[in-house]
Amino acid sequence: MPVSPKYNDFFDGDEPEGHQYWGDEAAGCIFVAKDTGRILLAQRGEEAEEPGTWGTWGGKIDGDETPKEAVAREVEEETGYDGIVKIHPLYVFQDGTFKYHNFLVVVPFEFTPQLNWENENSVWVEYGKWPEPLHFGLEALLQHAGPKIQKVIALLKKKRDTLKEMDAPPAIVKSAHSFSKEFLDYIKSAENLNKKGYKGGVWYPHASAEGGKPTIGYGHKIKDKAELKRLKSGLSDRTVERMLLSDLEHAKRQVYKDIEQMFGVKVPLDTKQEEILTDYAFNLGNIQGFPKFVRAVVDKDWETAGKEYKRFAGNKELARNKAFFNKYLRMEEALSGSPQGIKIEPQGLIDFGVYGYKWSAPHSYLSFGHDPNSRTFHLYMIQTPNEDDRNQGHATSLLEHFIRMVKANGGTLDVGSYTTSGMAFAKHVIERLANQYRVRLV
Repeated sequence: MPVSPKYNDFFDGDEPEGHQYWGDEAAGCIFVAKDTGRILLAQRGEEAEEPGTWGTWGGKIDGDETPKEAVAREVEEETGYDGIVKIHPLYVFQDGTFKYHNFLVVVPFEFTPQLNWENENSVWVEYGKWPEPLHFGLEALLQHAGPKIQKVIALLKKKRDTLKEMDAPPAIVKSAHSFSKEFLDYIKSAENLNKKGYKGGVWYPHASAEGGKPTIGYGHKIKDKAELKRLKSGLSDRTVERMLLSDLEHAKRQVYKDIEQMFGVKVPLDTKQEEILTDYAFNLGNIQGFPKFVRAVVDKDWETAGKEYKRFAGNKELARNKAFFNKYLRMEEALSGSPQGIKIEPQGLIDFGVYGYKWSAPHSYLSFGHDPNSRTFHLYMIQTPNEDDRNQGHATSLLEHFIRMVKANGGTLDVGSYTTSGMAFAKHVIERLANQYRVRLV
């Protein structure tokens, strides 16, 4: 890979003041989409060096990483993209002892990156139609590798009508993060309820309540002295919010990697499972130190999870455990009017404010959700598994117990669940029983 001339060589000796490099070597890239031939650029955030300028995606090389490994990692960390990529070297920018390895990353389709705190915007552009102002590193890249980039784009445009085999949609094609406001509020409360380090509208680094590396904002662990030095001047609310989202996305990806490593297979997770384990990975860096707890969450064995959930800093139990237990593992008291002789299996918190239950009778079973705040019940499933037991009135009997229990608890029944879940066959029975016991349907 050719090495570029010195920085001064391509800026005619007019070196802008104030350029700083964190470490001795870094790697970055620009993206080009096969379907359009356009290039994705990043606009640096207000807390980054050269704020507001448009440039490449990347960062410093960590440990024993090769430049290509570093740019592959940075692609995922800075954009959230984990689809198909082809990485091509372009050239190495050098300024004194500092080197920046530039790559071209080819993706099948344009995607919308999930921005972290370092970048505040992104744009797909045709080659030559650059936004202003450009980062000096991108200007250098275009000056020294522009013809090579244009050649790749020309080939892609020429062949894009015939190239089919690589054209699968990328894994991430959304502009918003995937976390609910309720989950974000919970994380903020658990990590920094009193907004430690927040003064005059600015966030500053502070000692972690759990010991270890200093943090900033809502639990962002400061990696090293270079990052600490950079963050000492403080961060805005907007930047801290983006930093939190970036850290949570990274933690979520770590969860899926850890589970595959721990169990040898990829395991799909529902919202509750994903939030529980993302919380752990965000707080602790990974989930591998809690194999019994992770297994219980994966199996939805909430009784075991309730015994294994606790986290410690040294010998001290973390205060966040209580908030975690109340949000995800607290089991409601038995509902009044629950039928005798039927096995009741609490499922824990299955949605925001909704607790799940399963009733199992000798021939049929029924699952439902209950929101104690609004006293709303949701019927999810009613089934008689054995074909020989069907049409014998078992499911109807269980439904009647259910409607009577809703009435006893002064509740209403959300009918949307059975009209959309394949239970339309039970519609007339539910409506008849609701009318008989004067249960309001919503």
